Amino acid sequence: MTAPTRFKPTRAGIVGLYQYDEQTFHFGDGRIALRGRNTSGKSKALELLVPFVLDGDIRPHKLDPFGKGDKTMSWNLTGCTEEYSTRIGYVWMEYERVDEDGQTRRVTTGIGLKGTRATNDVKRWYWVVRDARVGHDLHLVKHDAHSRWALPRDEFKAALETHRGELLSTQDAYHARINELLFGFHHADDYRLMLDLVRELRTPKL
Repeated sequence: MTAPTRFKPTRAGIVGLYQYDEQTFHFGDGRIALRGRNTSGKSKALELLVPFVLDGDIRPHKLDPFGKGDKTMSWNLTGCTEEYSTRIGYVWMEYERVDEDGQTRRVTTGIGLKGTRATNDVKRWYWVVRDARVGHDLHLVKHDAHSRWALPRDEFKAALETHRGELLSTQDAYHARINELLFGFHHADDYRLMLDLVRELRTPKL
C-alpha cells in the first residue's frame, strides 16, 4: 500500500476527446483496473491519460500505447467524429496525500486542447490547481437546456484563477511545476526518464 504521506492518484478525467464527452475514473489506493471488451476504449483511455497528463507531448508515437502512431491528437478531437469542425477537450488527474499533521492535500494537473479539422492544428494549455477539485469546485464543462460544451481557454483561465490555480505557458514549465509539487527529481532529465519508463510499462506486450 502506498504511504499516505506520498501523493497518489485518486481521480482522472477526460472531457471532449475521442468518444468521451465527460468521463471520470476513480482510483483505489492509487491503482485502477480498466476492464471491457475489445474496442471499448481501454487503450484510448491510457493513451489520453498515462503519461500524457504528466507530459503533454502530442506526437503520435508518444501517445499510442502500441507505439504505432496511427492516430493523432487532432484525430482524437475532430477526426473521430463528423460532429465537430472545432472541438475543445481536457485531460486531468488528481493526486492526494495526508500530511504529518493529518491534513489532506490535493494537487490536480491537466491539459486543455483545442483542435480544428481544417488545419489539423492542436493548441494546448497546461494547468495546475491545489485543493480545488474538478467537478466540485472547478468545472470544465458548461450546460444549458439543449447542449453541453467544454470551456474555452479564456473562460477556463478565469475559472482557474478564482481557485488560485496556475496556467503554465510551456510544456517545460508544466513539467517543472509538476516535478516540484509531486515528484522532487533533482534534474529535468530525470523527470523525462520517468515519463519514458511509464511509456514502456504501459505497452500491451508487457
